[in-house]
Amino acid sequence: RQDVLELIKEMPASNMTNFYYTNKDGVHFNDQSQEAGIAQPANSNGAIYTDLDNDGDLDLVINNINKPAFIYRNDTQKGNGNFLNIQLKGNQKNTHGIGSKISIYAKGKTQVLEQMPTRGYLSTVSSILHFGLGDITTVDSLKVTWNSGKTETIEALSANRTIELNESNAQTLELAQKKSKTLFSTVRNSINFEHKPSSVNDFKRQSLLIKQLSHSSPPIAKADLNNDGLEDIVIGGGVDQPTAIYFQSSNKNFNKKANADFDLDKAHFDTDIAVLDVNNDGHLDIYMASGGYHNLTANDPLLQDRLYLGNGKGNFKKTHNSLPQMTISTGSVSFSDINNDSHLDIFIGGYNVPGRFPEIPRSYILINDGKGSYVDKTNEIQPNLQYPGMVTDATWEDMDGDTIEDLIIVGEWMPITIFLNKNGKLINGTDQFFESDLNGFWSSVLVEDLNKDGKQDIIAGNIGTNTQFTIDKDTPAELYYSDFDNNGSIDPILNFYIDGNSYPYVTRDELLGQLSSKRQKFNSYEKYADAQITDIFNDTELKKAKKLTATHQETSLFLSSTDEKFTKVHLPLQAQFSPVSEIIAEDFNQDGDLDLLLLGNNDYYKLRIGKFDANYGTLLLGDENANYKYISQSKSGLSIKGSNTRGIIIDDKLILTNYGKSIQTYQLTK
Repeated sequence: RQDVLELIKEMPASNMTNFYYTNKDGVHFNDQSQEAGIAQPANSNGAIYTDLDNDGDLDLVINNINKPAFIYRNDTQKGNGNFLNIQLKGNQKNTHGIGSKISIYAKGKTQVLEQMPTRGYLSTVSSILHFGLGDITTVDSLKVTWNSGKTETIEALSANRTIELNESNAQTLELAQKKSKTLFSTVRNSINFEHKPSSVNDFKRQSLLIKQLSHSSPPIAKADLNNDGLEDIVIGGGVDQPTAIYFQSSNKNFNKKANADFDLDKAHFDTDIAVLDVNNDGHLDIYMASGGYHNLTANDPLLQDRLYLGNGKGNFKKTHNSLPQMTISTGSVSFSDINNDSHLDIFIGGYNVPGRFPEIPRSYILINDGKGSYVDKTNEIQPNLQYPGMVTDATWEDMDGDTIEDLIIVGEWMPITIFLNKNGKLINGTDQFFESDLNGFWSSVLVEDLNKDGKQDIIAGNIGTNTQFTIDKDTPAELYYSDFDNNGSIDPILNFYIDGNSYPYVTRDELLGQLSSKRQKFNSYEKYADAQITDIFNDTELKKAKKLTATHQETSLFLSSTDEKFTKVHLPLQAQFSPVSEIIAEDFNQDGDLDLLLLGNNDYYKLRIGKFDANYGTLLLGDENANYKYISQSKSGLSIKGSNTRGIIIDDKLILTNYGKSIQTYQLTK
């Protein structure tokens, strides 16, 4: 026993300094650990706040392992800061009023606290609620809402005292308060569709992935498919689920129509939709992109895209020889008349190679022969479009004012790229619009004239800044990939910068689980703790590896300028809370200016990174100069939950798809 105690004493301590952050503006924080005086090293494992000396400000108690607790006295009151303390007296057994909410209003500002004193495991703070008031000496009003539904409002409260609120003095409201008008409201869903999810765990196939790739939301598109003047809906199928068409009736309901050819192709996983007239017969046809990751092989026949010809009456028949063989996991499909022959051509952006992320897949430029059959002309029109990157979205718009549509593509670990159409050839003109490459985790793109200057602007959806990492040009994210252990599988190694040095994001356990040959080199966690990529792999291994970088993580708005270069404009912070998978531009509040609705989230990142689920439908109202203001959920009326949300607007309805969920429908208030 004595030997064990001696060994324990010799174990190195993991003492570190605690951090103290002050809130700057509601969402940003400043590190003021030194100024606050709490920078003493320790192995801390718990903290509470309470007014120990009854002077009207909160003191701090921090528990430590193998060391006395730290007690920090708050000297705010010496600087003449004001406060208001609330003591709740609840009815029956809830004597402390657990769950009650108190709001105070002073000088146009609101503070809200809920009575929930528990903090972590077996810990609690004082049940006296404390409001810091700064230089405010009088609170205009206070409102308490008890769990029972009773409320009480008190006006004109002087500061620097503790007041007692009794539930027995509160009253139950007789009439429900009138709800404020919102821009959207939920309505009954008339589309009987539920997306079928996948049970595949991609981490079992490639353990070093940072996210799973088999769980994308179903694509949705709108068009008048039966020439009755009403827009209909096409929704992509999930796992063992056929593509579905819903025709709109005169009463604005949607009715599903069966299609035998769709049923025969239900094994395909639909990733994008293009609705166009490929054979110039006046009837719309449907191009369905196939993709996914799942258990597919690199050249699996289920990755082949499909083309269905329409007869103008809502019937569609699959063609079998109209498309070249393209066994890629398609990320995006978009069409334009590239060679100006009055027939629509198609760009197909490849997203991934199943089982071999992040290898770059083929992308294609397909030229229409005039009869609805397509030929691969990528090498002739723009050879660099054969392998541009992991494409997630693409669109055609006139970017240089010559009335000819140009191609804009985005993707993961690649820049926003613009190809200008010059006499039927696509020329990379990105440098004409951007000062430097903007490599990011781009997931969506929308091109519109948002500031009404007659030139196109770009808004591109990215992963956002609500992440564990921060990247820029000087400290990029880096992804090295190769078959490091020569077992036929690709091993992606993600790296981020910390204090000026780039470190692998993978843990020692994750690395050795995939690359067991490194176990002898890193036979302890201590040896791996400070290892960089050059410590893990030798020069020969790194020369064989390929490298991708990302320098930009913000969902971004780029406005056109007089010198043709785009100017980046900061969006409200709420645009960065979650990845953006869909961007919709519409004049939602009918003021004559385009607004933006950002949809997104992703529940399938590695557990250590966590779920991205903070976007409940981010509505940004714009003005004539493309300045945008975030509208809260209580005012927008949106409460969209799900992963990789996509959507369309039909008339006054917002129709949404989510991975593994039913359709959601919102009514736009007029």
